[in-house]
Amino acid sequence: MWSMIVRQSTWCVRNRAAQLRQCATSAETSRRYDLFAAICVERAPLLSPALTKLEQTVQHCLQKMDAERSLRCDHEMKADLEKRSKGKKSEEEEVKLVTVQELEDSWMDNAKDFKTEARDGKLERPLYLVAKSVGRVLSDCIGDGKGKNWQVQVLGNAPASVYTFKYPTPVAQKANSVGGKIFFYKGIFSSPTGHDLSDEALLHKDQPRSSEIQELRWVTCDELKELLPEKYWKSVHVLIPPEE
Repeated sequence: MWSMIVRQSTWCVRNRAAQLRQCATSAETSRRYDLFAAICVERAPLLSPALTKLEQTVQHCLQKMDAERSLRCDHEMKADLEKRSKGKKSEEEEVKLVTVQELEDSWMDNAKDFKTEARDGKLERPLYLVAKSVGRVLSDCIGDGKGKNWQVQVLGNAPASVYTFKYPTPVAQKANSVGGKIFFYKGIFSSPTGHDLSDEALLHKDQPRSSEIQELRWVTCDELKELLPEKYWKSVHVLIPPEE
């Protein structure tokens, strides 16, 4: 009698354990998420931004104070000397010497002829590039950082943010997963060539672009906020410092 009860109890335990394993497997499958990785690459400003109205006012005030407190330079002393000695010079001396006024006129002409370079690429603002990868490490997406014209340094080995989303029911059943989790990393872009932001400067020329990498596009913080969905932006904005 006792042996039969023991056998029956053993069978019940085994049957219950199998049910628990099946439930655990089903629960694990229902909570399964596909993992993605994304890197937010930042290009720091290459030029100082334009002065604000307050900064221009302070600059003008400091320049005025400096002009009032400073001593005269050799150029100004020479100009005063020429004014005092005007009319006393001989015609021969006037032909050989170049007056201060003539020097200033030549400097102004050179300043008018000087042409400034166009500030293309928003060099005074930080730009951001987001590249996604699936089933690959980040170094496979952006290269090994040994390109001739570019270099990207990933900050740390741990992601700085995560974005979780769920698939529609048909997609979830087909993929056998609830949704996906995108882990965000931060990277700093630097280019020895200055502001070369073309694809050739970002990827190796001898490596074809992977189909897993989306279109590369440099945008400002405001443009990035308009492009990304609101929930996606909430996970990304923690990687982007606010602009002053």
